[in-house]
Amino acid sequence: MIFQRKYLGKLFLLEVVLAVDCADICGADVHFWQEGRIASNVVMEPAVLGHEASGVCVDAVALICVDGLLQRYIQQDADMCYKLSDHLTMEEGALCALLAVGVAAVRRVKVGSNSKVLIVGSGPIGLATSIILLESMKCIPDKVIDCHGSQESFKLAIRSTAWGGTCCLVGMASGDFANFPFMDDMMREIKITSNFHHCNDYRTAIGVASQGKYDLLKMITHHFTMESASCAFDKAYK
Repeated sequence: MIFQRKYLGKLFLLEVVLAVDCADICGADVHFWQEGRIASNVVMEPAVLGHEASGVCVDAVALICVDGLLQRYIQQDADMCYKLSDHLTMEEGALCALLAVGVAAVRRVKVGSNSKVLIVGSGPIGLATSIILLESMKCIPDKVIDCHGSQESFKLAIRSTAWGGTCCLVGMASGDFANFPFMDDMMREIKITSNFHHCNDYRTAIGVASQGKYDLLKMITHHFTMESASCAFDKAYK
């Protein structure tokens, strides 16, 4: 991992320049850093990591979620930026990306008012999805969302799904699923789906964060400067 000077290119119509203020490290960033790939997504040339951040555009505060945000300034399409509520901090703005993942997952499994939901994994994505759901579990779930992404957690998630229910794998899973035992799940008519992209979910996520009912900052464990990014990645990896 190196730091180098990068000059902004020509600003095109409907593009904006953003001064990045706060960015978090996603599990995907760690995979690309350590392994140079996630599944079929292989890094073939030097790349800038980071895709969950907040920053300032002119006199507005914007939430952004694209690849390559661990830099001081970026150019970005204006329609990919979302204005934060005035009372949200930059850190809360960056965490809205996690809430957007939860919104997308809940929509993917089509959670309704009578759904019984189980979330596998209690990391940042699992916690964010729990905030979106706001539902306690006291019976066999018909909607299960795996927010961990390992073979073991995915197997647990599927086995925990009621007959005819829906199980959703969020994000990119690690490991080889070529020999995964699906026959029992097919016989129970489990619908298995996945969610990788969260499109058009940011306004809902920002709306949830803006209510002020949840202390999103408790999900932040450490703070690092941009110059200490290598230490941040070492900490995230461990």
